[in-house]
Amino acid sequence: MHASGTSALARLVNLLGIPLGSDVSEVHWESAGLTLFQDRLLQELGGSWDAPPTLTPGWHRQPRFRPAVRQARELFERTHRGLPVWVWKDPRTCLTLPLWRYGLKVRMLTLIVYRHPLELCLAMRARDGFDTPRALALWERYSGDALANTAGLPRLLISYEQMVSDPLLVAQAVRRFLAHCQVETPELPAKEVTAFIDPELRHARYDGGSTGLEQQLTPSQRLLLHALHRLSDASLVEAEAGPVPAERRLTSLRARAAAALAAIVP
Repeated sequence: MHASGTSALARLVNLLGIPLGSDVSEVHWESAGLTLFQDRLLQELGGSWDAPPTLTPGWHRQPRFRPAVRQARELFERTHRGLPVWVWKDPRTCLTLPLWRYGLKVRMLTLIVYRHPLELCLAMRARDGFDTPRALALWERYSGDALANTAGLPRLLISYEQMVSDPLLVAQAVRRFLAHCQVETPELPAKEVTAFIDPELRHARYDGGSTGLEQQLTPSQRLLLHALHRLSDASLVEAEAGPVPAERRLTSLRARAAAALAAIVP
């Protein structure tokens, strides 16, 4: 989800020796060309990053998306210059990953960084002016889609709070995950990692105090947060396995989150 530390995690992976794309800025560590493509794709699907469209299973295989699949493949290859190993960051991929899995035909490893939804609300209110119901609905949709769309892929879940408070521990976990997936990295650049991820940059902070915000989480959002915590604590690497039981319950949350968002976002 946006405002969850994806930029910091992408740069952390890059510091481990994994190259970024050719048109990546040093602000968001995101490919400008691929981001523009994703925005246009979401628009064609009837939505945007902050008003995600309702997507039916298999949408990416529809004949009308064949040109988009071809364009996605060509753009991706130009952006990453045929590199055998790369890192690509874009929160929109939570929504659009089925098209990339279908079109790229490459071996994918996934890193998901998540943030406590109530802290995310504070960050998105400051960054985008979103009210709490809208930010929570977006968090639920993106997070539910991220889990469902990465099912069966090697993946590691990381909490934003842990990454900011102990970046070296997270960097070591990422290195172990990559090694498990036969991607070797150089020695951990400890100084560079700690210099880049500064805990003071965590401007929005939810400490779990008696603010009444907890009551704004719906039952489905509480279930989703619990699943994220559990998967993160287990440092889950699925390899070629299918979805875990908790995820089978979570897949239905995508439709509920989309409906909730449709009621909030015109």
